[in-house]
Amino acid sequence: MEEGKKSKVAWSGRYRGEGNASIDTATKFQDLLDEIGNAIEEQAKNSGLNRFDFSIFREFEVIGTITANNITYFISTSVGGGLTRLEWHDFRQAPKQPTQDELERWIEVGYGWKEVCLIQLESNLLELQPHERKDEIQEVARHEVDEKIKEKEREARIVRINPIFQGRGFLLEDKLCFVLMPLKEPYLNYYKDRIKPILESLGLTVKNAIDIKRSGSIIEDIWEYIYKARLIVADITCHNPNVFYELGIAHTIVRTVFF
Repeated sequence: MEEGKKSKVAWSGRYRGEGNASIDTATKFQDLLDEIGNAIEEQAKNSGLNRFDFSIFREFEVIGTITANNITYFISTSVGGGLTRLEWHDFRQAPKQPTQDELERWIEVGYGWKEVCLIQLESNLLELQPHERKDEIQEVARHEVDEKIKEKEREARIVRINPIFQGRGFLLEDKLCFVLMPLKEPYLNYYKDRIKPILESLGLTVKNAIDIKRSGSIIEDIWEYIYKARLIVADITCHNPNVFYELGIAHTIVRTVFF
């Protein structure tokens, strides 16, 4: 670890150390993860993230493996009572090298860890000095931070409610505009000749309930498109009750609405 820089990786003070790795190898596993932690913390700060967004800065358990080619840290934050699990397994001299899929299956079946954070590196890094592996550590940290940013962006696009409708988990579409309107004349002509062309000229994908009609419940289709749309346009000129109902749905899930 970089001299003078204290790691903030949340190592447990009460743990059980298991695995076949030597004490020296186990120490190298921990030192390497400390260096990764320092690099992640620095890059997370530069990206506007909190270090506690990452598993190694909260209470965690870890199983580290090394094969002839790869180092893998399997990290779980589902920590129960008692001693924290810290295990280090060295497969470099094994006659048959386990594959990554085999290791992941071993972790899931043998330990019951179904949701884990994986950090992977090339095996030669374990034996290098901190200054010799600094660039590789920075690259690993950059990957972890980029993946966390993507995860947060995806979470931000998921609306978390429990509606009466069947559809769930749709993602927001930035360019989608859904129009709520009476599905009869003269409103359909007004939509076709005025509303839709104007909105499409702004670069939007414009739909109404007739555009998306599929087999099955029309209200489920409408719900899906209200859910996915970044923008809602509502024609309330004739006080149509269906439009008001759909408008209430849009307001419930906090969509931007133009009348």
